[in-house]
Amino acid sequence: MISIERLYSRQCPKSLNAEQTPKGAKPLTLDDILNIIGQVQHHHMIGSFVLDARIALDVSARNKLVGALQCQLISTGLHDALAFAMAETAVHEVVDTCRCDKCNGTGQRYSRKYSKLFECKRCNGTGRNIPTHDSLAAIINSMLPTDLRMSQRDFQKRYYDHYMSATDSLYVASSEAALYAKTLLRKLEEEWLDVG
Repeated sequence: MISIERLYSRQCPKSLNAEQTPKGAKPLTLDDILNIIGQVQHHHMIGSFVLDARIALDVSARNKLVGALQCQLISTGLHDALAFAMAETAVHEVVDTCRCDKCNGTGQRYSRKYSKLFECKRCNGTGRNIPTHDSLAAIINSMLPTDLRMSQRDFQKRYYDHYMSATDSLYVASSEAALYAKTLLRKLEEEWLDVG
């Protein structure tokens, strides 16, 4: 079965001709790909935007995510500028963040001493860089006007839960969208087997 990464990257015109179809497999046409992505967008819009921004590097999808997250944060009572700064930072963490340098994105580290794998302590097993409270406060403060800036302690006490809720919602949405896309891909493959 085609992976979610290949599905979303194949919608980009530059990647269509470069990819080979495995022997015996029916190739996905551009219409099939766009149909599946369209259905995912219809049922899991935010999750599809996360996948589009992360995998296909779609700037438009990334901007829509920031706007949607900003509106969600404003509805919780946050000031417009703070909501934008937190939304931008959350989207950066979920979409743009590079792989962890310690584990090379695997989420695990091999211990020669114990001859086994352990969860990477730097990224907590996610395989992606996770910003600290201090760095989050600094990043958010850099986007705020001087009169709205806050201390790291104030950020952690008053706004960190809002930030984590926003970040978690993006991760959950992308997981649900990916699961739905896999279901659609599986159905398409079953249809091909029934026809063939």
